[in-house]
Amino acid sequence: MNTLIKSMTILPALVTLLALAGCGGGDREAHLAEPATAAAATDTANVAANAPKETPQPPSVPETPETPGPTAERTDLPGDDPKEVARVFLETQDEAVRTALMTEKARRAHEENNFKWQRKPDQRFELGESRIDGDTAEVAMKGPGPTGRTESGNLKLRREGGAWRVYATTMNGTDEHPEMTMDFENPMAILGELGAALSEMRDAMKNFGEIDPEAEARIEAEKVSKVAARFEAVKAVDPAALRTSWTVDLALDGRPAGEAIAELAAPLGLKLDRSKAPADAIDAPVTLRAEGLTYLEAIEHVCRAVGLYATYGPTPGEETPTDFEGDAVTPVPGPRPWPVTFAGPFVIEVTGVDQQPTATGKLKLRILGLGLPAAVLSVLQEGSLAFSIISNLIKVESITGTGGQTLLVPQPVFSSTKTSGTTFFEHRLDLSMKGLLRNVTAIQSVEGQITIPTPTLIKEVRFDTLRLGSTQERDGIKLSMTGEEGQLPFQFKVEVEGKAQGTFEAVRPNGEGPESSEGTNYWWLARDAGGRPLGGGVEDLPFTGMGPTIRGDQPPTIFELKLVESEKRVPLTFRIEQVPLKDFGRMPAALEALDYSGHEAPVSAVFVEFLEGRPAIGNARPYKIRIANHSNKDVSRLVLDRTFLDAEGKPLGHTSPDNFDFEPYLVAKRDTKELKKSGFFVPQGAEKAVFRVREVGFTDATTWKAETR
Repeated sequence: MNTLIKSMTILPALVTLLALAGCGGGDREAHLAEPATAAAATDTANVAANAPKETPQPPSVPETPETPGPTAERTDLPGDDPKEVARVFLETQDEAVRTALMTEKARRAHEENNFKWQRKPDQRFELGESRIDGDTAEVAMKGPGPTGRTESGNLKLRREGGAWRVYATTMNGTDEHPEMTMDFENPMAILGELGAALSEMRDAMKNFGEIDPEAEARIEAEKVSKVAARFEAVKAVDPAALRTSWTVDLALDGRPAGEAIAELAAPLGLKLDRSKAPADAIDAPVTLRAEGLTYLEAIEHVCRAVGLYATYGPTPGEETPTDFEGDAVTPVPGPRPWPVTFAGPFVIEVTGVDQQPTATGKLKLRILGLGLPAAVLSVLQEGSLAFSIISNLIKVESITGTGGQTLLVPQPVFSSTKTSGTTFFEHRLDLSMKGLLRNVTAIQSVEGQITIPTPTLIKEVRFDTLRLGSTQERDGIKLSMTGEEGQLPFQFKVEVEGKAQGTFEAVRPNGEGPESSEGTNYWWLARDAGGRPLGGGVEDLPFTGMGPTIRGDQPPTIFELKLVESEKRVPLTFRIEQVPLKDFGRMPAALEALDYSGHEAPVSAVFVEFLEGRPAIGNARPYKIRIANHSNKDVSRLVLDRTFLDAEGKPLGHTSPDNFDFEPYLVAKRDTKELKKSGFFVPQGAEKAVFRVREVGFTDATTWKAETR
């Protein structure tokens, strides 16, 4: 069990590093004849590795000549300022420019391993300070990781021929979420690390029993069947028709509530479940008139008229929520335990509030979408935009207290998403709050926005005679397939004539007009000669470095493709009002003042020892660090600058900061704790290290920062 837990802890860190590095695969399809557990693990890694980022827009990258000369002869690239080199390296769309900004050794490895950067057009990084130490430098960077949480790291550079060039990137971590390194001069090392983690996970899971091969084949066949059904259901969407598709007028004159609810639920693909509603309520006559309601809102109005409220799967506040399978609406008696609101085809409901004695807490939201077109659901569920939907397209912008207090902690939130075929989209958010003092008796409002990605034009192309090693072209789309019979997998590459990616329009919330962004999704389905589906999925054209893959003994014969040529995004705003804070009376009247008297900082950290006997990856030197909390508050987050020293105590240069982030806390007040670090990029000859506290975060959501030197 410990091995399994360790492997599952390492895997997200590796995936996040690939996302920060902008690297990763495109294996996001259902497969036949692949073990379910391994497929799931690989699928998770690949989707997360392609997770988009969103941070403030950087300055534009200078255009480069269409046919630049050899790397050594280029004079149009930055080289004097490591931060400027990092900015261009991270933001350019030109693969030749990015390669030219690598060290010579990294360029060779890049070419030898055919390693692709694969950065999405909307993937942005926020750059921090740069540090120069002789002929090496590093530039801090951060952005939303695949889990929605902000991840930080460093781009590492070395001076070559008088110019700064990139050789590696790291993701900061903790003892439980290790520091990980992507060495561009040895790019395959990280893949070996990922493979080792997956291997450990598979070995550990063997203890839970083996899956019957026939049952496994049935599971995979069902998965491929669902993928094929989704592919067939994908059609272009008219945004105007989409807006009218979720609205309805109510004109009820004594109609039984159950009949009205069943009729309103049918267009959403739902049936009425009467099992929890008293007969005298569900059969009671309803007289009600209203215009311009959403279907979900209309169902709620009818339920409320007879003393019921609508549930979809779990009842709000359930300790162990039941799963929603997209099949029924279940009215239950009584007023809602928590507020709810509606926005287009979505119901947004509060499912609970967790308050802590530190005047912090979590607001739990559930966002359920019903009656959405198959193309929209498929992008939300499978596409490379899936993680972008979580972090970019569903946003809570403010949480306000009864006295106008700002309660929302401005940081990425924990979230989870569930979709099922072509029936529904479900998303849950745990939003961190601060300032929940005794005088804050309720949440006055929660405001946010949901944006629906709407493919408005889809091109359909079919290739009927695929052959290994050949390239075919039809309607401006070029398709090639590589691989060997009996070998796994078969690899596809899709290219669109005249562009690497398409565009979509989005209506700005202020109504000032459309804005453009890049990105083209395409759905694909591979079949054998008899037309039997073998696998499929959703890809994104900027990620065609690897492209779709299919597993099987024989290569597919037919490849069908549906390409999004244009897309609009439909914004919907929502507002939830008067969320009760039931534990406000147990909250403190005021936050305790920070006290670390007798010390320069609330926390200090000292190097303990190198762990020479502990297994390490590559040239890493694991070490132990002791953290002392001198303050009167529990510490939950810590950022340390570190400098390694040789045997004579001379500095060997700075490395990336140590970042720690623990829940419920890292070190208790007036306490000490020892942690182990993975030790990547410890300079050669290092005998010890010294640390300087840069920033401390406490469990009451307050922060201490050191003065800038």
